[in-house]
Amino acid sequence: MRHFSLAIVVALAAAACGGTTTPTAPPPPVEQPPTITCPAPQTVRLTAGTSTTVTYAPTTTNGRLPVTVVCTPPSGSTFGIGLATVNCVATDALQRTAPCSFAVTVLAPLPPPTLLVTSILAFGDSLTLGEDGRNSATAAASQFLPRVVFPAEQTYPGVLTQDLIARYTTQVAALRVDNGGKGGEAITNPSTSDGPSATTRFNSLLPGHGAVLIMEGTNDLQMAHVAADKTAQDGILDRAAEGLRTMVQAAKASGVRPFLATIAPMNPTGSRGATFGWELVSGFNDRIVMVASLEQVQLVDVNKAFAGNLGLLGSDGVHPTAAGYKLIADTFFTAISSTLEVKTSSITPSFTRR
Repeated sequence: MRHFSLAIVVALAAAACGGTTTPTAPPPPVEQPPTITCPAPQTVRLTAGTSTTVTYAPTTTNGRLPVTVVCTPPSGSTFGIGLATVNCVATDALQRTAPCSFAVTVLAPLPPPTLLVTSILAFGDSLTLGEDGRNSATAAASQFLPRVVFPAEQTYPGVLTQDLIARYTTQVAALRVDNGGKGGEAITNPSTSDGPSATTRFNSLLPGHGAVLIMEGTNDLQMAHVAADKTAQDGILDRAAEGLRTMVQAAKASGVRPFLATIAPMNPTGSRGATFGWELVSGFNDRIVMVASLEQVQLVDVNKAFAGNLGLLGSDGVHPTAAGYKLIADTFFTAISSTLEVKTSSITPSFTRR
């Protein structure tokens, strides 16, 4: 009996000292059900037609692979104008599901843009007329020769006309930019037997137009350049600015929308630039900016658009190249389209496609 008890004690001791036992297996990890994230609501503006295809791809996480996604309607479906709801469901290998949904809005094409006015007068001196500054490159006597003018389509009014026609396609028949440029004209010159003053000519050309583009003063700077002293010089520039203000006021009184432009820079190394008062451009443009502010009219900063690029001027240093005239046209176009374009409203449809 004592031998039997001793055997039990020995067995228990052996177990306590690391005998062989099988450990319990940990439970299998719990797989999370699938989750799905739909795209943000999508809005598509049609450029033509009444429908378009729309693609999308929800994302999933978790779930027993493979996880499949089914959307109704499926990605790449055709959506008509209106508001539709896309419903998507993710399903994993254990047939667990997760839903999401998002909206697809298709907007009708915007109507073609239009302008509030279609008849525009471009008023100014030889820079409006479109003189080609390459014809007086060397000879001092060339200032007395007839000036060569660019073809109409390369003048700034001509380029501007094409810009407007390209954008306002439903108004092509009515759109026009009349070139009211006159070479050699100074704002401060009075009417003579050879022709009217600038303001008189301006008033005669204004009727029948909805807007007027005013860019003048280069010849006044030439006069100021040879003035006897600074007082006389400032007097010429002040009178020229006052003449511009008179034109602006006349336009406003006639119900014509005025756009007042600064004048382009000049190149003092050009054949005429040194004698045209290139050094007075900045001060005169300051006066133009002041007139636009006082009269609360649209300022078209042609000088700023040149950004000091004298390569856009012809060899006479005063008149632009074809590229320079295009820059002037584009600068006016930006001002016109930003202020005279009819604004269209975008209304999101409230009906739903199911």
